[in-house]
Amino acid sequence: MCDNMGGGFGIRGGVYPEYALSLWASEVTGRPVKWIADRSESILSDDHARGGFVDAELALDEDGKFLALRTHTKVPIGAYYTTDRNVGCATSGLGGLAGVYGIPAVHAQVTGVLTNMMGNAQYRGGAKPEPVHVLEVMVDMAARQLGIDAVELRRRNTLPPDALPFKTSMGDHFDCGDFTGNYENCLAAAGYDDIDSRRADARARGKLLGIGTSNSITGVANTNFEHVEIRFDASGGVTLLSGAMDHGQGHGTTFKQVLSDRLGVDPGKVTYRYGDTDKVAHGVGTFNARVAVFVSAAIVEAADKIIDKGKRIAAHMLEAADSDIEFADGKFTVRSTWCAIQPSTMPGRSSTRCCSTVRFTAASSRAPGRS
Repeated sequence: MCDNMGGGFGIRGGVYPEYALSLWASEVTGRPVKWIADRSESILSDDHARGGFVDAELALDEDGKFLALRTHTKVPIGAYYTTDRNVGCATSGLGGLAGVYGIPAVHAQVTGVLTNMMGNAQYRGGAKPEPVHVLEVMVDMAARQLGIDAVELRRRNTLPPDALPFKTSMGDHFDCGDFTGNYENCLAAAGYDDIDSRRADARARGKLLGIGTSNSITGVANTNFEHVEIRFDASGGVTLLSGAMDHGQGHGTTFKQVLSDRLGVDPGKVTYRYGDTDKVAHGVGTFNARVAVFVSAAIVEAADKIIDKGKRIAAHMLEAADSDIEFADGKFTVRSTWCAIQPSTMPGRSSTRCCSTVRFTAASSRAPGRS
């Protein structure tokens, strides 16, 4: 058990042998056992990050158009292989090697190397900064060797809006976006067109002024399913259950509001429960900027199931046709009449009254916001 800590990545994202040893010691002694590491011990026993070496090659044609990128990453996985975290920090973000440039061919090789240290893990950015850094450094190096302005080289290769939707050579899909517009806005905000005069002015004052740019994209919200349940009780209260743990992000505030907007219920009447394996059958977790996307979409789908089911029940109770039932402001009404009924007053046991369970998967969802 631990208090809110704000993230499920890096040091805190994996399972260490000391966890099992502490549990075993507690069972053997019959007493609470704590594992405490000071700073020096933490350096020796916690997962590290970004210790890899990358060899890269970028091919261009005579017009400066990118033809292919090849990389070979050697990543230290520690003295022994523990979990997929060790290699995942070098493989899960490889899609970023294609960037926003539409490179026709990308070949990425990753070699895990055993060392006498702790292994690697996904810290801030979770395997995304590394491929972006490699690609953008290669673009800058190519610009210098070819005598082309690095900004101009990026402009020549960035995918325009009319090229989307686009599938990259790494298999990622871009459904929308304005990569060229974003880049130009960034350059304008940085005053790039005036950089030469600003650099000369700085040199006259004995200063050095440099500038660098990148135009990158990374993927988030992987492991594409999440589980939620919505239950009404006779008092009008609503219980929202999710498998996504909250360790400081404020899930309750966000998801209550999503449910309130969809079903018209007072957020103050919503009880949010998470991570309770006695109550929730499935769940993935809070990491990689995924929870707001997947849990919110699952709530929308579960709420829509309640509305669809509730319309049929309300039609029967109010002696009306299904097509005449409308749902708004948290209640079902017969069109053009005052006859109305709320979900909490519909028949059924308190544990199953207007219950909706959804295991949301991005590939099959109809929920708004899916890409």
